[in-house]
Amino acid sequence: MRPRLSSLIGILAAVCALTIGGCRKTESSAPAPGPAKKFAGKQLNIILANHPWSEALAPMLDDFKKTSGMELTISHYPEDQLSQKLQIGLTAGSNRADVFMLRPAYP
Repeated sequence: MRPRLSSLIGILAAVCALTIGGCRKTESSAPAPGPAKKFAGKQLNIILANHPWSEALAPMLDDFKKTSGMELTISHYPEDQLSQKLQIGLTAGSNRADVFMLRPAYP
């Protein structure tokens, strides 16, 4: 019975070693290059409030730049100043924001 047990342990060890060895990342498993950056050279103006949501976006912006090829211009304002800036800019038609953070108006 001992020879069978040692054979079984040897087979299990070999299977585990092969499985674990196949899970490691190699150079050949690198992702294929993606499509050409459709928006390369474009500029995106973003106006955000000083808020936890805009802080949560910060780590993702570099990935967005790399993926899209876009240049980002990001401005942060306190919430009251953000409301005033957007109201004046949108009313005058001179707002250069492509993306902005909107907060609800409090009564």
